[in-house]
Amino acid sequence: LGLAAAADSAMDCRQFRLARDGPTFGWRVEKMLGVDAADDAKDGGEVMDTKAQVPAAPAAPELCSLDLRVLAGHRLMNRDSGFFGDVSDPYAIARLGSTEHRTHVVNNDLNPCWSEDNEFNFTTGVDSGTKLRLEVFNSNTYRRDQSLGFVEVDVSIILVDGIWRRLKRPLEGGGGGELEFEIRGQAAPAPPTAAAQPRVPFVEVAAISDSASASAATSVS
Repeated sequence: LGLAAAADSAMDCRQFRLARDGPTFGWRVEKMLGVDAADDAKDGGEVMDTKAQVPAAPAAPELCSLDLRVLAGHRLMNRDSGFFGDVSDPYAIARLGSTEHRTHVVNNDLNPCWSEDNEFNFTTGVDSGTKLRLEVFNSNTYRRDQSLGFVEVDVSIILVDGIWRRLKRPLEGGGGGELEFEIRGQAAPAPPTAAAQPRVPFVEVAAISDSASASAATSVS
């Protein structure tokens, strides 16, 4: 009965208590009527808090703006004929998640340098567990481009301090070739918020009509 009264009441459910009922140690629900927890303890009652403790949702990974400069390849494999200086025509592809960037092709060079159109940007979560993949390919005209090896960098180890760091890493499956690049992590800018729309003053149409009629009547008279 006490529980039904508690359910029907519009008051906060924490204003009710659970108390022992007589020598049989049954339980009953009583309205606290302002009795605090210290006073309630005198007869063995306990404050009821029926509000569930909902665990906080995990925080989203902090966003990081990742800048990359692909600089050079060293001692790359030759996947072309080798006749009359015909060696690999390398280019590099940088991929992070679904975002992909590509350098231009350097013809017939096993030690290519990229100094133009070689800087790229990615946005990712610092603790997202993703990896930046850099892969070098040999460009072909009449057949599929061939891989000259790849490098993977774990995004979580990149310091988000805005400082460029130069790395030279061996290319996996690259026959001893290496890739040189620079990388920088910095906090991504917050997404822009929608600008507040200016409020348009409300003018009653009837008032405008009445004012216009009064003006017209004054002009006629």
